Amino acid sequence: MPKIDEFNKKVSDLASTAGKKVSEAAQTAAKKSSDFMEISKLNKSISNEEETIQKLMTELGRELYEKYLKDELCDGSLKETCSWIKIHEQNIEEYKQKINEFKNIKTCPNCGEKFDTDVEFCTKCGSKLE
Repeated sequence: MPKIDEFNKKVSDLASTAGKKVSEAAQTAAKKSSDFMEISKLNKSISNEEETIQKLMTELGRELYEKYLKDELCDGSLKETCSWIKIHEQNIEEYKQKINEFKNIKTCPNCGEKFDTDVEFCTKCGSKLE
């Protein structure tokens, strides 16, 4: 009988140790999962803040550029940057015109409405189309 008792004790100890290990592993997994969720939330918060900053910087740049267009901007380096923006805007308009040519579309110079090339007057504002 002592060997069976000894065997039962070893099995019981082994089961107890295994149970403790499983419990510890579950707690560790729960903690890591919780940490991962918190890190994900913080990363999302960081992304939201960065997006807000980008929007504010864009708005700031827009305001400076509008001052440049009204000739209210004094800083020379900002004027140079704004003049480059103006050049790029003109390039964009040229590209858009070329696209419209490919599509046989013309744009009203007054309101910006688009029409087929065979239309002579804008149906929105009445301007003559060239």
